[in-house]
Amino acid sequence: MIPYFHLFLAILIEVFASIQLKRSEGLKNIVPSLLTFTGYGLTFYFLAKSLVYLPMSLVFATWSGLGIASTVLFAIFFLKEQTNKQTIVALTILLTGVFLLNISH
Repeated sequence: MIPYFHLFLAILIEVFASIQLKRSEGLKNIVPSLLTFTGYGLTFYFLAKSLVYLPMSLVFATWSGLGIASTVLFAIFFLKEQTNKQTIVALTILLTGVFLLNISH
């Protein structure tokens, strides 16, 4: 159960770091820039911890898939970025793939 917790932390921190990267305005703003680098460093630390016990295919597919979906949803709901039917279909396919991969292990 702990490896999945590490994976969950890696996803949360990666989404946080990606948000900070947007806030950094091209790494011009120092605090969001530092939070970006720190966040990505912690992300890889927790990914490494989860890889000790979980298969690499599961870890990276889950991390990237849920990280992408979470970041897109954050951008839509909080940054008011535009969306369309294709975005919703793509997110549905992505999340379905992550779900199927996880239940296959």
